[in-house]
Amino acid sequence: MTKIYGKGHEILAYFNIEYESYIQEIVSELMSNPNQRFRLSLERAPQRRKKK
Repeated sequence: MTKIYGKGHEILAYFNIEYESYIQEIVSELMSNPNQRFRLSLERAPQRRKKK
């Protein structure tokens, strides 16, 4: 699991993202509270099993 710590504007700069490519709620939360500290935990989703 990758853990990312920082202020909202620092996280956005770290990802260097186009805002439309991420979940709008998360982006708007980071942007509306640019000096609030956040902790994001990223983990890979489990792979789906192939149907036989």
